[in-house]
Amino acid sequence: PPVVEGNLGIPQWTELIKEFPDYLQAYVERGILLYRTGRYDNALFDFNAALKLDPAQAKALFYRGCTFLAYKRWKESVADFKKCWSSNVEARFYPAVALVELKDVDGALEQLDRALAAKPEHARGLALRGELRVRRKDMEGALADLNQAAALDPQDAGALATRAQVHLSKANFGRALDDMAASLKIDPNQAGVYHDRGTIALRKRSIWLRLRTQPPR
Repeated sequence: PPVVEGNLGIPQWTELIKEFPDYLQAYVERGILLYRTGRYDNALFDFNAALKLDPAQAKALFYRGCTFLAYKRWKESVADFKKCWSSNVEARFYPAVALVELKDVDGALEQLDRALAAKPEHARGLALRGELRVRRKDMEGALADLNQAAALDPQDAGALATRAQVHLSKANFGRALDDMAASLKIDPNQAGVYHDRGTIALRKRSIWLRLRTQPPR
């Protein structure tokens, strides 16, 4: 089959597959287009066909892992990403997402550490590691990650909301409220942030009442 350079659409790749049934590149590229348009069943068919022709094809492994991730087939996605970790940083980041779903926080942190060692400015990786560090009560480490994540991507509502939790744990109510307001401006449909904001109001009122009822010295 010919080596194709440039962008082809799904119909063009389909015609090439009809003409060359063992055309590896065609299956991979058509599969990627199908994946990006949400046609996961068809994409999976193409990636399986490509990997039958070449079981080590990194691009097919990566995107099949992404497809499994979209299907919430966490273990299968991790298995594919493991086979192509050296191909790109995202192949380290995405298995961390799956490992979180599998309740393997240690494994997720290990993958994020490796991803961020290769690409320190990976905003989503920093945000996720910050979230996992909050779960581990490593508030200083979480704050460092979330500060970087917010600087790299100021529109990441999740990172801002998580950083607000860190500020709240330190009783930095003003900073927590600032982050909550910024997060809700980006994504107003976050029930947890509204809950946390209500928690601050209650804590501030509790402090105020306690001060009022203290006898004068």
